[in-house]
Amino acid sequence: MKRALVVLAVLLMANTGCTTVLKRGYKEAKGASGKVREIKAPTQADLRTYRSVRAGTVTNEIGIVCNPGMLSGLKTYLPAEFAEMKDLFPGGDPALTVDVAIQYAQKGGGVKAAIGSDQYLISRVKIHGRDGSTVGDLILIGHSEAMRTSDEDLAKAAAHELATYLRDIHTPSED
Repeated sequence: MKRALVVLAVLLMANTGCTTVLKRGYKEAKGASGKVREIKAPTQADLRTYRSVRAGTVTNEIGIVCNPGMLSGLKTYLPAEFAEMKDLFPGGDPALTVDVAIQYAQKGGGVKAAIGSDQYLISRVKIHGRDGSTVGDLILIGHSEAMRTSDEDLAKAAAHELATYLRDIHTPSED
C-alpha cells in the first residue's frame, strides 16, 4: 500500500510541475561547477619539476560579450587557488605560468534567467614552463544552471577546477 501511494505521489508531481520545482531547487543548490578538457595534457613529470604555479595573463578575447566580473573574477581566483597548492608547489623557481584567454561567455538574463538558462565561461589555458615551452594546453569551462550564479561564481568554479585538475595530475589518487 505504501509503495502504491509513493508511485501515485510521484505521478501526480510529474503532472503538476513539481519535478520542475525539484530540478530548479537542485540546480540552485549545486551552483556553478567547472570542467577541464585537454588539448595537450601536462604530465606528472612535467608538473613535478616545478616549485610554483603562477597566474600569468588573463585576457578577454571576446570583447563586450564577456562581462567584466568574469575577467576580474579569474584574475582574483586563479592566484588564490594556486596559493592553496603550497603542499605540492612550495614556491620559488622554477615556476609554471598559467595564461588564460576567455573565448566564450554566456550569461542568463531577462526571461532566460527566469527559466534558468545555462551560463558559461569558456577559456583557453596555456601552461608554460621555464623556457616558455607549452607544458599544457587546455579548455577550461565554468558552467551553471542556477539563476543566482554571478559572473564571479563562474570564474571561481573555473579557477577551482583548474587547480583541482593540476593537483590531480601532480599527485593522482590511488583509486
